[in-house]
Amino acid sequence: MKIKQNRRKGRNTFLYVSISLVIVIALTTYFLTFPVRNEAPNFKLREINANGITSREITLSELRGKVIFLEFVAAWCPHCKNMVPTIKELYNEYSSKGVYFLTIAIKDRTATEELTSEFIKKYNIDWTVLFDEKGKVFDLYSVKGIPTYYLINSKGIILSKLSGEHSYEELAQLIEEALRRQFK
Repeated sequence: MKIKQNRRKGRNTFLYVSISLVIVIALTTYFLTFPVRNEAPNFKLREINANGITSREITLSELRGKVIFLEFVAAWCPHCKNMVPTIKELYNEYSSKGVYFLTIAIKDRTATEELTSEFIKKYNIDWTVLFDEKGKVFDLYSVKGIPTYYLINSKGIILSKLSGEHSYEELAQLIEEALRRQFK
């Protein structure tokens, strides 16, 4: 009789711990991909490519009407480098479906204009990269770690924010959701 009660207690404890763990994981995932639902702050930055900073300026508001995958990076960042193949795969899949890929690279002591251009050239980045020379857009978007990703709908509303390395599947799911809700 006592053995059955101990087994039952053991199963109940296991059940409570398992349920608690599932809740913690679900809440963590929710808050990491927390739907922000604020209007994306506008900015204007110059484009940078494999040859350096160009004269072309892009304003976020001019991209209104498109779903935007906004990425914040630094040329020295190992996690940013690790994510290039994933972002490239997303770009190849979704740019033709109306998603505009926009990377913002920060200038700091280590991430110079030259190093950023080398980064673009080395990884053969085909999408638009803007150079944040003073870190103002990083501050505007409260970027605390890199890489950081924002998904912005066609009306300019931030749908989600993620930081760190993520799988293709996870990012693709967020893009698919943004495309489904594009004009809502």
